[in-house]
Amino acid sequence: MSRKTDRIFKSCVVFIGLLLVVGLVAFDLSAMEFEVLPALTDSADNTNLDLAIEWDGTIYLSYVEGGNTLRLWRSEDYCQTWSATYNAYGLDGPIRTALYSAYLDGTVLAYVDSAATRAHANFYNTSDQTYSLWWDATTVGWPSLTGTEASDAPAGFRYFAAFPVIPASTGINNVELYSTDTNAFGWYEIPSPFSGPRYHQAQPSIDFEAGRLHMVCQRWQVGDDHQEIFYSRSEIGDYNEWEPPRKLSTTWDDCRNPRIVGAGNCLIVFWEEDHRATDTDIKYSTTKDGGDTWSGVHVFADGISDEEIIDIYVDN
Repeated sequence: MSRKTDRIFKSCVVFIGLLLVVGLVAFDLSAMEFEVLPALTDSADNTNLDLAIEWDGTIYLSYVEGGNTLRLWRSEDYCQTWSATYNAYGLDGPIRTALYSAYLDGTVLAYVDSAATRAHANFYNTSDQTYSLWWDATTVGWPSLTGTEASDAPAGFRYFAAFPVIPASTGINNVELYSTDTNAFGWYEIPSPFSGPRYHQAQPSIDFEAGRLHMVCQRWQVGDDHQEIFYSRSEIGDYNEWEPPRKLSTTWDDCRNPRIVGAGNCLIVFWEEDHRATDTDIKYSTTKDGGDTWSGVHVFADGISDEEIIDIYVDN
């Protein structure tokens, strides 16, 4: 591994660690000054917030209002003022969202509403393109978005989206994977490493690094409720070929809600682990060789009294 890659990896771990520590440990911040920003909303219940920042500092913020409306806002002055970019009304909740920033005017918003009979996923990007997918299935979790590396844009750029669904024909949780054509916005299905009749598979998280798609999800055998964390990666440049899933978690406690991020060949996976049926641990595993080998499982935080879906980011 080059010194540069090693430095990137160490920076990623430190950055992720700082983010999670801020969220999990109580600091005394009384000596620091924070700017009070203008409120964006003033009524209704607002949930499922997500944030994306483009190369020029443009910020996009998505959230669900009142359980049936999705809103996307944009700021070009570091959150001082906001303008409405996209609104979707009359949706069937719960509404689950994902926001991904690729390059200028290329931020993609995916959202799933839970119609009673068919799953419905919508895509919108900040070039004012929209696209919809329909399934004879029920969506049972949050979508995950990623894209090919920014250095590939605009030539050869693709978006990818993973959705956890329950097909009506099987009743078994599966992860479905979709991709755009090169430099296009039409979505089509590609093979997923987490589908099949023997396992339930849910809560996918995907990342594109060094020419490969990487995916993690929680997985459990049909007829057995014990949930574990599994990882798989595509072949380099071929997103239709995947390696067999490998287990990352090592405990008999249930493991849920994995998240994967990386920079180059350095990736890190965090997940939640139920512990003694009373609290939750945050655990993680890392790789420095693009997924060839993984470190053992490490504890980042233990004894958290309540669990929420964690999220992590890397500043590349």
